Amino acid sequence: MRIQQWQSRSANGRLQKRLQKELEEQRQAEEEAQHQRVAAEEAALQERRENEARLERQAQEEAERARQAQEEQAAAGAKVNDFLKANGFKGDVNAPKKGLL
Repeated sequence: MRIQQWQSRSANGRLQKRLQKELEEQRQAEEEAQHQRVAAEEAALQERRENEARLERQAQEEAERARQAQEEQAAAGAKVNDFLKANGFKGDVNAPKKGLL
């Protein structure tokens, strides 16, 4: 009888240790999975920030190019206007055109 009780307790103890070990492994696996999810979310957020910054830089560069082109066009128009005035043309070539009446 005592041997059976001892064997039963021993088996219960081994079973309990095995279950504790499995629970610990499962907890560690869940923690690792959570860590990987957080890392993936951080990487996605960082990539999104980088893309937004790149798009902002591109927009600024294009706006600067457009401004420069507008200034160059205005300077070229001023040169043409000056040339025409110097050669007897009256009026402003940069003024909006009026109807042909």
